[in-house]
Amino acid sequence: MDDFLNFRKLITPSIIKVLFWISSALCIVAGVVLIASSFGAYGSGAATFLIGLCFALLGPIFSRIVCETIYVIFQIHENTPSLKPTKGIQKRGSKSSNK
Repeated sequence: MDDFLNFRKLITPSIIKVLFWISSALCIVAGVVLIASSFGAYGSGAATFLIGLCFALLGPIFSRIVCETIYVIFQIHENTPSLKPTKGIQKRGSKSSNK
């Protein structure tokens, strides 16, 4: 509980996973609704069908890409403290002691 209160444990990565599943389900439902509505349309039925099909197939993939991008930012944040400079690398501006 102390990690949670001091922001050492992040809850956003867990929320991102839930948002991915919700957005994927919404994309599939919206795609199915568009496909179903295309059968009642006279002029643009084929276009609505294709848009619904693309939405149902590509929507979850796009949602996954967006969620992974956000998740990677949080993984970088978690792994940054473990990055420490090695002894062989000098900081800029410091003079070498080997003379």
